Amino acid sequence: MNNSEYLESLEKKYNKQLQNDPASNSFVLLAEVLLKLKKSDKALKVLVNGLRHNKYNTTARFLLGRIYFERWLIDSAKKEFEKVIKLAPDNIAVSKILLQIYTSEGNEDRVGEISRNILFFHPDNQELNEFLNELISGSQTLELKDMVDEYADFKSSVLNVKDISNSKGSDIVSSTLAELYYEQGHYKDSLELYNKLLLINPADKSIIERIEKLKSLDVRSDG
Repeated sequence: MNNSEYLESLEKKYNKQLQNDPASNSFVLLAEVLLKLKKSDKALKVLVNGLRHNKYNTTARFLLGRIYFERWLIDSAKKEFEKVIKLAPDNIAVSKILLQIYTSEGNEDRVGEISRNILFFHPDNQELNEFLNELISGSQTLELKDMVDEYADFKSSVLNVKDISNSKGSDIVSSTLAELYYEQGHYKDSLELYNKLLLINPADKSIIERIEKLKSLDVRSDG
């Protein structure tokens, strides 16, 4: 089975899951598959419909914002990215995207507000502090599209992750799935997946920070 056939099989699988349960979080995975298949119109509809049932799903909000951004619907993209950081105010990646947008618009008040909020959660994050200093000095030259693509890579989908030899059964390690577990309150499952992801990317600061946050929660509470 080639990659295209594999993606189409996943599309059928997630479509069936949604038909059986329209409120299922499978809509996020289906949207990612559709985006891989270059079916962005269908992905947009899936995300909009899915968010009616799962309005607090930050992954879906980001994907929708990304589609809007790629169509240069900046205001619509901005609204979705704002909803992401409202639900997850400690999210560095999306905060960076919004800081780039508001800086380009000359909205100093919003830049200052977002900067203060993200520094509250990550006061000792050296990379973040350097980014903000460069942004203030005007030496931060990273293109906004690169910022969006960077976060898209960080939210690597179930289609891109590697299998780990000690994974039980045929489980696939996915940051998307790990984040879905986190959003649903299944902290133990989320922590397990993030620990496996850390084996693949031991230097990924975003994974390390999520693991630390999960450890600070009661991981025994698994919904």
